[in-house]
Amino acid sequence: MSNATDTPIQSVSASTSFPEGFRIVHKRRFMAEGNTKYMLPSDDEELNRLDYQHYVIRHLIYGNFKAPLDSELEKGIRVIDVGCGSGIWVMEMAVDYPRSTFVGVDCAAVFPTKDIPPNCTFIRGNTLEGLPFKDESFDFVFQRLMILAFTPSDWRFATRELARITAPDGFVELIEGDFFVQSAPAAYAPLYNAIVGTAASRGIDLSVLHDLPSVLSDAGLVDVKADYVSSPLGWHGRVGDICNKSMKNLFVALKPSIRPVISKTDEEYDVMAEQIIDEMKEKKSWSKIPCAIGRKPRRG
Repeated sequence: MSNATDTPIQSVSASTSFPEGFRIVHKRRFMAEGNTKYMLPSDDEELNRLDYQHYVIRHLIYGNFKAPLDSELEKGIRVIDVGCGSGIWVMEMAVDYPRSTFVGVDCAAVFPTKDIPPNCTFIRGNTLEGLPFKDESFDFVFQRLMILAFTPSDWRFATRELARITAPDGFVELIEGDFFVQSAPAAYAPLYNAIVGTAASRGIDLSVLHDLPSVLSDAGLVDVKADYVSSPLGWHGRVGDICNKSMKNLFVALKPSIRPVISKTDEEYDVMAEQIIDEMKEKKSWSKIPCAIGRKPRRG
């Protein structure tokens, strides 16, 4: 049942305070141009969620990246974050490695515009329209959490673009999130099915994250390695608490896209989400954060 107090999908008029290129769905701002398949909002609340999620992932993987490039970053290389969102990864990396240069690119201009480190630049661009960089422009190409944005054909095009802009012997790194929860409470099944179904209605196949090595290999990368880290949801001390809070924030962000599919009011959805979060702690549920790294071979 739809909640009568929700704002229906509407175009953003010139009289609103929102920038052009966005639309409002149930009081949240979404992209109206670029990759409109993307299932999450592009507003201040979402940027705060992305920042919190960034810190959770950084804690789980013991740093900001997995590629074997620490010494090269210390010396100075060219790095890009494709789909940079709030830009927090780029900003942190630029501070940590002042001799390297960093670029963040996203199809929504939601990245920072002030207090940017001198070795950091942000550019608006859509991977699916071709990245605005010459071949072999970067030594490290990083992409994170695009599972709700790409169809299978989008993934093929996107990873070829990532490989194209990577210099020989440079690395491409992908980090994703898995919506399938291990030891999940029964209450999670309707919400999970709604996520999968909504994604499928937009041509998005969530199972691609189980095949990230092939995605990179098909783009021409070699020495591909894949792994995952476990994310305890509500248990295992402080790390479980922050992971569960991140999951709760994600349920809130997904609400405008998936609530109509499960026919619940705002209040009913919120009660369901709280129940799931509480029961994940009791069931000792956990999820995976898959990652994959590939190297671009030298020519000849």
